[in-house]
Amino acid sequence: MKRSDLFEFNEWALWPRMLRSMITDFLHAVIERYQPYTRKAELIARAIEASKNSTVIDLCSGSLGPWLHLKPALEKRLGRKLDIVCTDKYPNAKLARRIEKLEGIRYCAESVDARGVSSTPEGTRTIFNGLHHFNPEDAKRIVKDSVNNGQSLVVFELLRRSWADVAIVLLAGPLFTILTMPRYLNPSVKNLFFTYVLPVFPLTFTWDAAVSSLRCYSQRELDAMMRQADTSGRYRWHIGRYRCNSLPVLYLVAYPKAPQESAGGVFDPYQGDGGCGAVEFEKKMEL
Repeated sequence: MKRSDLFEFNEWALWPRMLRSMITDFLHAVIERYQPYTRKAELIARAIEASKNSTVIDLCSGSLGPWLHLKPALEKRLGRKLDIVCTDKYPNAKLARRIEKLEGIRYCAESVDARGVSSTPEGTRTIFNGLHHFNPEDAKRIVKDSVNNGQSLVVFELLRRSWADVAIVLLAGPLFTILTMPRYLNPSVKNLFFTYVLPVFPLTFTWDAAVSSLRCYSQRELDAMMRQADTSGRYRWHIGRYRCNSLPVLYLVAYPKAPQESAGGVFDPYQGDGGCGAVEFEKKMEL
């Protein structure tokens, strides 16, 4: 299906910060519950190792993304501590203050646009559930900037562009948020009001999730971005998709190749609903 660039409430500059935080906090809690990216922790660690840097610059962080559980998993594989710098165009100031005491995780209080991060410290660049927010030209710019600066790039989307997934979100989204809000969010007066009295949260969360699916990039499109960015053949990249506890996951992991490695892309074969522990094998991409 053709990619669409519809409007999302959470990327609207005038959208109330309180409602934006409800959506990002809810998504963060769901990610903490299911931990859908740990299945590829070994591949992400490989990208960080190739960067020869212990700093990770996380873009479009929202409410911290997956780092509370993913950071320890990566450190165990790498055998060293990581310094995670979380950034966002609309930073969560309250969260930045709350996590000040967390070891190795910082939240940048200033607005950082993922389209212009050349001035940030060197390190692996990560985008979890954020690349779909950018139109094709801006997405290419983000990928190319990472390659031009010799930085590893890790992109994950908890999405899939298909009418079936959009239909599931539209049908199940409101009921899911209404039933699970007290589990994933603090049942404060504000959260209860905007969920059960004036259901702004269920409706806007469902709309944004459905639109995000329509805006998600395909495996072929991600591969084309990398090929356009890496014209000199300095990078190795992996593109694949799988489902974790019924959640669709799409990923691109790219890093500077070692001298003995060949450049180019690898399509990881699709893995279905076998859970997050299923073994995956790589095969050369067929164009």
